[in-house]
Amino acid sequence: MNEKQDAEIIALFHTDNYDIEYFPNVLRAWRANCKKGKIEEIGTKGINCINLSYGARKYKNGLQQRTT
Repeated sequence: MNEKQDAEIIALFHTDNYDIEYFPNVLRAWRANCKKGKIEEIGTKGINCINLSYGARKYKNGLQQRTT
């Protein structure tokens, strides 16, 4: 959130492009509030989802494929 990772945030996003580092189109977001033991809805402004697969090579049938 706002260029800082926050493991307490859960977000729902939409994308047509999976070859980007961050997914900016966040539709809804929630925070896991451990102190209260609740999941609370929060605003989506400033939230981008990290694409954990960004830059990873794709594999098909056990063979490494180029991603160009």
